[in-house]
Amino acid sequence: MRLHTAVSFSSKSSVVTSQPLIDSPSDAGGVAARAGFSFQDHVGVGLLLDMLSDTAIVMVEFETADDITLRSVDDAGEINEYIQVKTTEGDGKWNLKEVTERTLRNGKPIEWSSLCEKSLACDRFSDRALFRIVTKRDVATNLKPFCVPRANRHTVEEKLRELVLSFGKKYKKSVSKKGRHLGDWAAGLFWHVASSSDALKNHSINRILRLFEGRGVFPSYSVADQIYEMLLKKVREASEASRALEPNLKSVCRQVLLDWWEAQVADIKSATHVTMKVYEILPEPFLIEMRRRADYHVKRSMKAYDVQFDDKVWRSTSLCDYLLDWLPEMALPSNVLANFNRFNARDLLPKALNALKGRSIDSKKLLAETLLHAIMRNHLNSEPIPCRLFNLDDGTATSAHIVFDVSGDQLWLGRPCLLPYADRNEILNRSSLK
Repeated sequence: MRLHTAVSFSSKSSVVTSQPLIDSPSDAGGVAARAGFSFQDHVGVGLLLDMLSDTAIVMVEFETADDITLRSVDDAGEINEYIQVKTTEGDGKWNLKEVTERTLRNGKPIEWSSLCEKSLACDRFSDRALFRIVTKRDVATNLKPFCVPRANRHTVEEKLRELVLSFGKKYKKSVSKKGRHLGDWAAGLFWHVASSSDALKNHSINRILRLFEGRGVFPSYSVADQIYEMLLKKVREASEASRALEPNLKSVCRQVLLDWWEAQVADIKSATHVTMKVYEILPEPFLIEMRRRADYHVKRSMKAYDVQFDDKVWRSTSLCDYLLDWLPEMALPSNVLANFNRFNARDLLPKALNALKGRSIDSKKLLAETLLHAIMRNHLNSEPIPCRLFNLDDGTATSAHIVFDVSGDQLWLGRPCLLPYADRNEILNRSSLK
């Protein structure tokens, strides 16, 4: 019995929703023997991540035509890549003899028993086919050209041509159902060396983190590890599904995987925004502390900061740039700030300016409040909080910050103002701090 439904492809972004390419309804003990297939499962996760990144890949199948089958499409039509995962131990590297040597029975070689023939035999369903072998052991020097990614093979064209000719001379009677010989197999082969399951897992987790970063989400390593385990479970479930009873469960389609991925992105965004420390990142301090005074007996202190000069020029332009960086924190609530990251931070300033337009605040007061906010955040590493509930004796505080201290967190309330005096002593007299 053969399950092979027709599939039509119209573009690189086509989605395959057909059943897997299954040639036999019998599991032949393969499902029950999967206890040692951990390495193969880790390979499968990497291929699912490939499918998330590459729109040409439309489906990944497990334990159907081969260990894993990668189905993709380009402008010329459908492509099946048949992938065999080998975990056989050995002291040496894979060599030409080990790849082509047939198993003996009663002293006679068995047809289709060599590694290259078993891989070629999977070529049954598509007019176009590629082949891949994944191993833990490295390959000998004469097989190294197979390890070069297909897009970069212009550097090893001559050596690859020699390998194709060499395999083409082997077992000329071994022809796939689609009429291909071992020379064709060699021409379409990619050999991937992956040293261990741990190496594959670490590489895939790093890819998961990069994929999330591309969406503006920055989960912890432990969260990426959980996502990896979820993908690993998907691979195992597909691999262990019965080809006879559950053929539709043997594959993962790109659209289904994309929908699942989008759900993970949304969940992580939501969880991150709930617990995000919005005010954790600080720019480099700009103002320079020029004076400090403390009267401990009356619990009063004073600090003074200066803009200073750069090459005998007062840093007015730099001061403006510095204060503009703080406007979003001044004007926008924390739940809005939490929705922005370094990829779209430039959108914050226009939002802050629009928010300030709706408030009755003059430019001098805004300048004073922004200066105080910047000093508190940069020099005291404070965290701002809404201050509408706090009142001073002679007015309402416009600045409220939590200052973290080893002796206990402190609430700082402030009401900034600009004092237009040219002499420092006049400023000190006006502020009653001398």
